[in-house]
Amino acid sequence: MDKSEEHFHLPLQSPVVWLPALAYVALAVYAWPHHVLVAIILAKGTLVIAVLRTAIRLTVSDEGVRINWFKRMLWSEVATARQTSFLGLPYLYLHTGFYKRYPLYVPLYVRGMRTVEAALAERAPASNPLRTYAQSRIHA
Repeated sequence: MDKSEEHFHLPLQSPVVWLPALAYVALAVYAWPHHVLVAIILAKGTLVIAVLRTAIRLTVSDEGVRINWFKRMLWSEVATARQTSFLGLPYLYLHTGFYKRYPLYVPLYVRGMRTVEAALAERAPASNPLRTYAQSRIHA
């Protein structure tokens, strides 16, 4: 692992993981007399959870933030940062100010060695809106 990057992953305790797991367990209980069907349902549930944990990944580096290996925003591109939520999960809405550039939604429910806010407060440049947001959350 590169020391200039911090990685954040979806925790097992997250509702994004345990709600689908609960649904698959309920399906397995419903299908109990059919053992092959139960095995298929539980295998699918395990696969869905593994994909979710692998797919929802945030990397904070010295250059900027990256989500899921393909969506990234450099520190110099961030024009605004504000907290929002979707389906009850907290996100950080980042906009660039560049025409026709899509905003980036940074998941704040991911976990790493420390909080996302602490990583943003340390790595974002002093005048960056992300640093302002992160420092306000840390000192609140």
